[in-house]
Amino acid sequence: MKRSCIGLAAGLALIVGCSDELPPVPVGPDGGESIAADVVYTERILGSTKEGDMQIVVQHRDGSGRRVVDRGIVAGRAGLGRIAFERNDSIFVGTMQGDSWTVTNIPIPESDPDVNFGSVALSPDGRLITFSTVELLDNWEYRFRTYLALADGSSASTPLPVGVARESTPVFSADGRKLAFYGATTDADFKSGDPVYLWVYNTDGSDFRAVATLDRAENDASMWLDFSPDGTQIVYQEPMSSSVFIVNADGNGTPRKIAQPATYPSWTSDGRIMYIGGAGADIILMNADGSGHAQNLTNTETQLELYPQLSPDGRYVVYTGYAGVPDEVPGNLKVLEIANTSNVVTLDDDAYKGFWMRTGR
Repeated sequence: MKRSCIGLAAGLALIVGCSDELPPVPVGPDGGESIAADVVYTERILGSTKEGDMQIVVQHRDGSGRRVVDRGIVAGRAGLGRIAFERNDSIFVGTMQGDSWTVTNIPIPESDPDVNFGSVALSPDGRLITFSTVELLDNWEYRFRTYLALADGSSASTPLPVGVARESTPVFSADGRKLAFYGATTDADFKSGDPVYLWVYNTDGSDFRAVATLDRAENDASMWLDFSPDGTQIVYQEPMSSSVFIVNADGNGTPRKIAQPATYPSWTSDGRIMYIGGAGADIILMNADGSGHAQNLTNTETQLELYPQLSPDGRYVVYTGYAGVPDEVPGNLKVLEIANTSNVVTLDDDAYKGFWMRTGR
């Protein structure tokens, strides 16, 4: 494979690294770019007596082709042929090419010798990785930081600009040129109950700004956001009010509320918004401009749906269904066809979040 040099900026420092190029973007039957994808997820290891002993599974959306690739916990959104995962307090990136599976350790800054990891995400092309850390300090205070690095491990993990604290839930735009995340101005502001902000950062370091102000969140798990396919807008959840808003990624204009109560919003490839909402906490699909009628994809009364992720071709949704309190009962990982909502395939009955990994299959 060829070598390519990629420049990325963190704060005022430009980090340039050379990495092995991934295989060419897969081509579909029509000659266009293939967006076929498999589901990657974490499941408990049956028979293991070790608490938290998990393994990573890759599977076709129809339930076939199950393959256990490693031990660990899938940490966030996958990239082209790549998965980010956690194991033994470290972050790794696994690369899948056919039957080959290779693993790279992502370097953690020496200033953070003992950290816990929050949100992790790969850029859609699989070249960049971002992750949040939580470090316990000597005075029993916590320090939160978000880092950016090359996903093949060839660059140091460098922090985003100073002046932002409690960063969490970073997510890339589709072209990998922008990064959005939640954060306060200082740790003290966050603890005092002052607002947190939605920040947008160009990965080349050319721009960094707050585009929305939010009420303080009680925990990072209640935060969720996503870019529009063209990168010009962001849909996000305001945790304290359980409302979903859309804001321009350049910060111009006023955020627009589109749903309440609503959680886990994401943008579909055809420009619609998907979220968890309604009286039964179902998966809802609506037009981003609020026109027309919202479509309830699941409409279940005895199950709670969480963590919906739309397939790259926009035809399927992978989600986790719970018959009781999440994390207290096993989750059922399912794939639903949007055009035929009765077509639901259960991939695993003891699983956590599922993500789509583009494969070109």
